[in-house]
Amino acid sequence: PHPPIAGRTRTARCGRGFTGYAVDLAALRSDPVSPPAAPRCTALGSWGARDLMLARDGTVWIAGEAGVRAETATGTRLYTDRTGFPLGLARALYEDADGVLWIGTYRNGLARLEGGVGRTDSLVFLTSRDGLAEDVVSTIVEDSRGLLWMGGNRGIHAVARGDVDAWRAGRAPRVPA
Repeated sequence: PHPPIAGRTRTARCGRGFTGYAVDLAALRSDPVSPPAAPRCTALGSWGARDLMLARDGTVWIAGEAGVRAETATGTRLYTDRTGFPLGLARALYEDADGVLWIGTYRNGLARLEGGVGRTDSLVFLTSRDGLAEDVVSTIVEDSRGLLWMGGNRGIHAVARGDVDAWRAGRAPRVPA
């Protein structure tokens, strides 16, 4: 359901001799499939990008060492410790069919952000205290049955989106993993 990001980034010189990832965000939004032209450098050098995702609404989400950043047509929104979102090292991004953004983190488990950019009240963390198998989530994919499969330091595990919904609504004390 999501256009591929692979091939849409390239290593480039980003000012003062630093070489890092560069993304032409405008070109990515207008044509998410074709190989990129010479990209404009979008200050990702110090961000430590771990994952990129183009959401259905055109937002480019970037997971990195300090958290998550959302690049929209109107600007940048940061989800970091400094802006009140203790994501820490964000490693993986996934948008489900309902438009929920799932963020895999290192040490803070799985975070769920509903409603897209600016919906700060809907960031919820699911950790090992809540039933997640571990607090390291490096990859996230969903199968046709609604299971979110995650890879971490201890292996591969899954949780059902319905179980997460029940836990979030207070109908279940933990999420069975």
